[in-house]
Amino acid sequence: MAKSTVERQAAFAAKQRELGRKARKIWATDDEADRLRRWLDAWRTTGQPEPTEAATDPKAPRWLPVIGAAVVGLVVGLLIGVMV
Repeated sequence: MAKSTVERQAAFAAKQRELGRKARKIWATDDEADRLRRWLDAWRTTGQPEPTEAATDPKAPRWLPVIGAAVVGLVVGLLIGVMV
């Protein structure tokens, strides 16, 4: 017999906890959430996040990637909850 939705969700949550992850809630636009999911997927897959536009744009201020990395670290922690 197939698992119910509640059983599948409980199994998924248990697996995430085994991986050391916690559910977090953030407010983001669809575009922001999509970009964060892709960034997090790349980071988990390769161990290296995808470069941001700020990191590759020669006109961007040099301090922007530093602040961006700190913000992204916080947002990534919060994004985990969006995927659960």
